[in-house]
Parts: sequence; structure tokens; C-alpha cells
Amino acid sequence: MRKNYLALILFSGLFSLSLDAQTYYPLLDSTVNRWSYATQMLGVNSPDPDRTVNCGLPINAFPFSDPKEYTTTDTIIDSLTYKILLHEEYLSPCLLGFIREDTAARRVYFRSFQDTAEYLLYDFSLQPGNTIYLDFPLSSAYQPGTYLLDSIVNVSVTAGVRRKFFFSCSSFPFQYPFTWIESAGAQTALVYTETYLSVIGTIFSSCPGGHHEMSEFLACFSHLNMVYFDTCALNAVMQNISNGGYVTDSCSYYYFTGSVNDREKTVTLSLQPNPASDEVLLELELQVSSEITICIFDAAGRRVGEPVSLGKIPAGKTRKKIETGSFTPGIYFISCRSENATTYSKLVIQH
Repeated sequence: MRKNYLALILFSGLFSLSLDAQTYYPLLDSTVNRWSYATQMLGVNSPDPDRTVNCGLPINAFPFSDPKEYTTTDTIIDSLTYKILLHEEYLSPCLLGFIREDTAARRVYFRSFQDTAEYLLYDFSLQPGNTIYLDFPLSSAYQPGTYLLDSIVNVSVTAGVRRKFFFSCSSFPFQYPFTWIESAGAQTALVYTETYLSVIGTIFSSCPGGHHEMSEFLACFSHLNMVYFDTCALNAVMQNISNGGYVTDSCSYYYFTGSVNDREKTVTLSLQPNPASDEVLLELELQVSSEITICIFDAAGRRVGEPVSLGKIPAGKTRKKIETGSFTPGIYFISCRSENATTYSKLVIQH
């Protein structure tokens, strides 16, 4: 019994050490953190305005808007350093509140402009089986209560592999699972405690092939570089490979609801030859200069290899050769990500 007890202590210690050694990717990684959301049914682009008022809370994730949230400068409240968080919608930004992160504890705290104290918004130190109280606006798609962390899975996002947290509440068993992604936040709204969500369902979805039941979902999140980009267009191109498999996606709204001005900021991509064997030539045409990153996905949507950064590419035509001799024959998808949008094109490998 004593040996078993000592073994249990040793195992618990090793388990704790393994958790401590696991890399944590912060949510607030720079001064400017930017979340872009897509709403169901229709997206409308809006430029960054220059005036700020207090937000009306809770924020309604209305299905005809193009919301964004971003941090600006630091501010000190009650001896704690926060980042100012703005919410932008319909050309008007408003002050949502103040957000800070304790990276050592892996926790994120928030206080709205009208709160007198902060509260816990995210706890990325939780392990499966742990519980946490999650607050939501009344009558929102999710209800306040004690939620169980069912599982954590590794998912591939633009910046690499991140942990995805799945929460459920036994008091509301028919709710959709509530999810967080490490270094990006909730997939519905960053400050879910102050955002009213409704269930739209996939019948009106702005994302063919995707699974976004709520009225709003996270499209992109960036620090100095892109961290998270929803694979809406990748799902769409995989659903329509018989139609040539060429679509363009955007952070601010999706290609099928975008305006002409936004389309002009994207990249035209062609592949030669296609089908290809040992190599393929990517021919890019940019309307404006942009940072360009190339990624390759297999037919299951899994990324093949590491992203390839081409750096800052001037406006005009550019060519890039990709070696494909080691690829298994089949269908692949090439993504060309600029600073404004991502273009996908189908590639067939034959040896």
C-alpha cells in the first residue's frame, strides 16, 4: 500500500510537471489584438471610424452586421494594467471595456466600462473534468451556469497547433457545445458574457460546408501576424471541387457577400501544370502590395508541411515554384493568404 501511495504521488507530480511544461500561447500578445467576426446571412464591410462612445450592453450579434473588436493602448485601473477593448459595428466603434491576461496563471480577466471590478473571462489552465461558472446575457443562445470541461483537443490554426476547449452544462443539455481556442478566445464572441447570441442554424449559414449555428462566429484573429483564420472558404472549395475549386475568403466578410472594393485587394492564383507531378508553378497577380503566405491542404483539410512565407510581394504578377514530387497522388488545395483575404485553388497530383 505504501509503494502504491508513493507511486501515486510520483505520478501526480510528473503529471503536474507535464502540464507546467506545456507551451501556453497567450491571447493578448501585443498592443493591437484584432478579432473579426462573420455574421450569418449577409456581411457588410465597414471601415475603421475615428470616434468612440460607450457600448450598449449586451451587444446584439445581429445577423446583418460586420463586427470587429480590437485592443488599443494600455491603461491602469486599481493598480492593474489593462488593454482598452473597442467594439466596432456599423461604422461606429464603442468602448466595450478593459481586458488583461495573467500569462503565468493562463487566465484572462475583463471588466466592462460600467463594472467596478473585473471577472474571470477565460481560464486556459483548466483540465478535462474541471468545472467553471460561465455567464451569458439572459435569453442568449447559451445560459449562465456551471459548465463542465468535457475535453481538450489539439486543432491546427493559422499560427500552428492550439488547444480547443469543449464545455457543456448539464442544466441545459440541448445547447450546442461552447468552445474556446487557446490564443484566440471563444469561437462565438471574445466577450461572450456581454454578447447576445441567437441560433440561426446552417440553413442560413454564410459558410457553405461549415458548422456555425450561432448568429456570429469568429472569422479571424491577429496579433502582429495572423493567428486564426476560419476555414470557411476551404470547406466551400472542398464542397465544390467539381466546379474548379477556386474561391476567395476575407477576414471582414466572405467572398460571396463581399464588395468589389474588397475583391480588388485579393490575389488571383493559377497553377501550372494542373494536374502536376514533381512540381507546380504558382502564378500570382496582386492588385496591391501585400505579405503573402502559401499553405497546402490535403483532401481531408489537413495542412501538408509548414506554411511558406513569400514576404512582401509588390503589385503585379509573381511566380513561385513548389516541389510536389513527395506528395501522394490525389487532390490538394493551395491557399494563398494576403493581408486582406485568402484565395484557394484545387491542385491534382499525378505521378
